[in-house]
Amino acid sequence: MIDPATLPSIGCVIPVCEAQDSISQVIESLLRQSRVPGVIHVVATGASDATARAASRYAGAHTPVTELGAQPTEVFVHHLNEDPEQKSGALNYGYALVEGHDFLLHVDGDTTAAADAVERLRADAVADRLIGVVSSVAATHGVATAPGGSFALYSMRALRDVMAQNRRTTPWPAGTGAQNAMRVQIERAGYAATINPFVHAMYAGHTAPMTVAFGERARKSWGDAGLGNR
Repeated sequence: MIDPATLPSIGCVIPVCEAQDSISQVIESLLRQSRVPGVIHVVATGASDATARAASRYAGAHTPVTELGAQPTEVFVHHLNEDPEQKSGALNYGYALVEGHDFLLHVDGDTTAAADAVERLRADAVADRLIGVVSSVAATHGVATAPGGSFALYSMRALRDVMAQNRRTTPWPAGTGAQNAMRVQIERAGYAATINPFVHAMYAGHTAPMTVAFGERARKSWGDAGLGNR
């Protein structure tokens, strides 16, 4: 049995806005992972505190037991009210909270994943230090999202290099299109932005994961730039 304490550490950040109907499923999905993040930070933005209230039911310590053994974690909930940068602001806030970890797992507030998702992404990232971000396959109106999408594992080393190269004090750029801009900046910093087509993500409340065939189409959509431009 692998001792989870010997594995690279993962801090999870969930940026959410008015996701009170899905946040419970998202947190439960993370607690059911075979590789549970060492800490989970829910960062809620928006005027309503309904999402923060829903997430707060899970606040505190948890010790899921998986095939990797007991994996202690803790859930924290933060409410930023009206953050003008919304998602990128929430991710930057979360980055400061998990800065001491090896990886940052970004999970959207409406996205769940198969139980092996985190472990598969971790294995990819550990196998190649030049991977800056590796993502699951997700879909929007039948089109695969880009690397760095709604369920993605970022190398903290890559994020620090992006900050240095762009002379910022936070990783994510401001404004609309921040996710795509981040992917480009990771690649410019010398890292790969990839998709693992066998990691299934889905919208909370949906029971059917993205299929392997869909994952293969996602890989072809992004070429091997999306899966192995190293």
